[in-house]
Amino acid sequence: PSEYGFFTFGQVLTQFSYSIINAMGGTPLSIILNRGTSDWQAEYGAIMKVDLMISLLAGAVALTSGLIFDMQAAVILLMSCFTFFAALRWGFRCAEFARHRLHTVAISDMIYAVVMLTGAAIVKLGLTTETLVVASATAASAAALSWIYLFAMSAKVDMQGKKSRLLDYVGIWREQSRWALQGVITTEMTANGHAYLVTFMAGPHAFAPIAVATLFWRPLSVVLPALMLVERPVMARQLGAGDVPAARATTRSFLRIVLTVLTGNVLLVAALAFFYHDKVKSLPYEASTLYLAGGLWFVVIFLQSLRIPAGTLIQAAKKFRELAKTSLIAAPVTMLVAAIIIHFVNPVASILGIIAGELVMTSLVFRLSRRDDMLVEKP
Repeated sequence: PSEYGFFTFGQVLTQFSYSIINAMGGTPLSIILNRGTSDWQAEYGAIMKVDLMISLLAGAVALTSGLIFDMQAAVILLMSCFTFFAALRWGFRCAEFARHRLHTVAISDMIYAVVMLTGAAIVKLGLTTETLVVASATAASAAALSWIYLFAMSAKVDMQGKKSRLLDYVGIWREQSRWALQGVITTEMTANGHAYLVTFMAGPHAFAPIAVATLFWRPLSVVLPALMLVERPVMARQLGAGDVPAARATTRSFLRIVLTVLTGNVLLVAALAFFYHDKVKSLPYEASTLYLAGGLWFVVIFLQSLRIPAGTLIQAAKKFRELAKTSLIAAPVTMLVAAIIIHFVNPVASILGIIAGELVMTSLVFRLSRRDDMLVEKP
């Protein structure tokens, strides 16, 4: 449990780095590359440099976390490399999605899957060690990153002889990224604040059963960010052309897709619980605890499924400041409720704190998305 708790906490950190790169790079790129002008090279280059800096920082945070929890040296090193490779690859994925080059991303994802499944097959043969698991994830990220950079990005992006500087990012920071970053940080506290509280208040072993429960809903949590990267440039282009009804139609379509995937995820969880209950019971946790955590987590993922299409529409409209305010209100609710429950009840019940924050944030995002004046750029 302690090793798995740390490994999954590392995954939470990686997902957080994805969100930061989305805010600092992915969202601005989806707007810059879809505004219909040709002067995007300098800003594009600056964004990619910022993505590299964020990726290096993510690797350093993973390294520091491993040292704090006194994990094995090999695991710490591999986890920091995995976090760096995964974050940098995510930045390139964002860029390719913004350019509507979905096939490039698909090939990179398939490479990741093949390498990861190869590692899983080796683990299945009985060679299960934490080092091998982390090594498989690291190798998969490195291979997928190599494809998307060496064979896709570097050969396909024409900078037209222009050199980018970090100073070219200043305008993006002032107009978009600072508000998007604030929103990401407070949204992270709303959605995953309990992970940090549980891990540091009760230890990685206490976070482990919650992490196992999140695996039930892993399919949807993987699909949601990918769908955002696909749908946001479409919405940005529609809003840029002044076609608000079309953007709203895309949002409704996005929501239908998300709810369809959620329904499939629910059926999958039901099948797993029915056919593999003995496997669940064999884990070093109480089965009732895992099912309770999984049920509470369903409420969280359901609220996120309802909110994300509307939130993506607001991002496409470049209303980052207004969107950030919703999570700024919701985050303290999550952190306060979760901390009280961890202290007085138990770590698993802290998921109720996330539900409280998600309810607040979802209602505020819905209120914003219904306003047409939020979607039209003022002259």
